[in-house]
Amino acid sequence: MKTYAKDKKVIEFVLSDLLSVASFQEGEKIESCDRYRLEEIVEFLAIYAHVKPENVEGWQKIEYLPHEFCCTKHKRVKK
Repeated sequence: MKTYAKDKKVIEFVLSDLLSVASFQEGEKIESCDRYRLEEIVEFLAIYAHVKPENVEGWQKIEYLPHEFCCTKHKRVKK
């Protein structure tokens, strides 16, 4: 999929809005496991559209921890 810079910016905003709605409704309808699944889908869509997942506001970075031999999710903490 060829994505232009303007399209990437629009996709970043759409995915950010999707995650913000999910976190807003988290207490009501969306459980934490559903939010994790939603983040996986957002990450997939971002990569497919050649958008860096880090540019999507609200996305939680998934890092590889070699001592655990798996991917573990870590929240970015704003200071």
